[in-house]
Amino acid sequence: MPAEIRKTLLHAENTLIEGGNTAEAPLKRIAAVTVIKNPWAGQGFVEDLRSATSGSTLYP
Repeated sequence: MPAEIRKTLLHAENTLIEGGNTAEAPLKRIAAVTVIKNPWAGQGFVEDLRSATSGSTLYP
């Protein structure tokens, strides 16, 4: 089941001074987020979610 992507967010943060000390090299942290449409929205409790993970390498 292909996911319908609703939103994406990419956040990058560079820390140059930490604890009052200048860093030798900037610390870069990056986070990526994706919001997908919930295919079960409005269906109430769904017991078996295996259809969402079929073909996944993480959840055989």
